[in-house]
Amino acid sequence: MTTKKQFDVFIKECDRYIDIFGLSEYFVLYQHVKIEKDEWQAGCTVDFEGLNAIISLSNDVVLTDYEIMAAAKHEILELLLAKLDKIMKARTVTEAEIVEERHKVINRLLRVKITK
Repeated sequence: MTTKKQFDVFIKECDRYIDIFGLSEYFVLYQHVKIEKDEWQAGCTVDFEGLNAIISLSNDVVLTDYEIMAAAKHEILELLLAKLDKIMKARTVTEAEIVEERHKVINRLLRVKITK
């Protein structure tokens, strides 16, 4: 089972990637809970109107420190792409909406500083 220490690392890594990808407009609540989907190690849900996100780490799985860090990165990438995902699932989406959101993601990625 994931520990409190691992959850703290998960939060720290999530916060680091939120900063890297410029997602500070979201208020993020972190949860260390059992996730109902058995195969999931972590999860992210987003409320676009309130700019709130809930990012969860399962307390019911065994993960290595590397897997904790990878899960944090994965969930922040889910947050990064959540609006694009929502738009693409809408039945009334226009091509202009898809292009606009795609370019928002591209512009965020262009601001990421890559270091060795």
